[in-house]
Amino acid sequence: DTVDEGVWRLISAWLDNHKRLMLRKCLALVVVNTSEKAVQLRRSEMVTGRRLEVVPGPRYDPNASRLEPDGALCVFGFSHKTLMTGKGLVEFAIETSAFGLS
Repeated sequence: DTVDEGVWRLISAWLDNHKRLMLRKCLALVVVNTSEKAVQLRRSEMVTGRRLEVVPGPRYDPNASRLEPDGALCVFGFSHKTLMTGKGLVEFAIETSAFGLS
């Protein structure tokens, strides 16, 4: 499986399990290191929502928060339960040795 296929399956399963009264929105961000040097994940923080997880992919060391060249990881966050008409916001921030994003 590629990282893209794995994340697509994750989001599809999420949507199947979080409908109607269990509605929660999710956000997935895949980080791929295409450089020749390792990238350090310095910070991953939930801004708005319920929970944030860093899902290790190939060549990512979660103990050292280090993403090796040609490695990948997925940052996955989800909202609190919301009514079908509610916003259910999901926002997170990450900072690496290569870039920051919020």
